[in-house]
Amino acid sequence: MVRIFILLSVAVITIFPQSAWPCLGCGPTYSFCTRAEYEAPKMRYVIKTLGAGTVKAGQDLSYEFKGAAMVCPAANSSAKPIRLRRTGAQSARYEIVGGESGFLTWTFRDKPSVLQMVFRSAGFGNMSPEEIAETMRVWGNVSSGPKGTTMPGQSKFLKVNSVEFQRQKCDRQTPNKWIEQISLTLGCSS
Repeated sequence: MVRIFILLSVAVITIFPQSAWPCLGCGPTYSFCTRAEYEAPKMRYVIKTLGAGTVKAGQDLSYEFKGAAMVCPAANSSAKPIRLRRTGAQSARYEIVGGESGFLTWTFRDKPSVLQMVFRSAGFGNMSPEEIAETMRVWGNVSSGPKGTTMPGQSKFLKVNSVEFQRQKCDRQTPNKWIEQISLTLGCSS
C-alpha cells in the first residue's frame, strides 16, 4: 500500500509543474467584497466597514485589498464622524467630518494609540483602549477576506451588528470599483 502511494505521489509530482503544487486541493483565486458593522458600547460608536480584495488560490487571506470605514458616534454625542480609507497594510487616510484630515501609519505595537489620537481629535471621550484596538483589528480583518472577518462571538469588546459577503469571479478591477462606489454611500444616520 505504501509503495502505491509513493508511486502515485511521484507520478503527480512529475505530471504537474512545480508552480501548480500549492494549488492542488485548493479553491480557485476569487475576489470578495465584505460589508460589516460593529458597535462599541463603552465609547458609543458604530463602525461601518468595507473590504474588497483578491484571495489567491491556495491562500486563506487576501494580501491585495482595499478598505474603507466610517466611524459614527451615537446620536446624542458631540463627537464628529470619522472616515477611514486604507492606503496600505499599515497606513490609512482619515478625515474627521467637518474637521482635520491626514494620514496614519502604524506598527503592530502602536496602532491602537495612533487611532486613539484621531478619536480624541474627533471629540470622543471615555476612551476605551480595548475597543479602539478591537476596531483596528476588525477593520483590518474585513479587508483580509471572508476567513479573516470577525463574526458574532469572536469579539470581546465590540458587538457584531452585521456581516455581508459577496464572492465574485476573479476580476482585478472589481475590488477597486466596488470600494470606490460603495464607500460613497457610507454615512452616519442622525
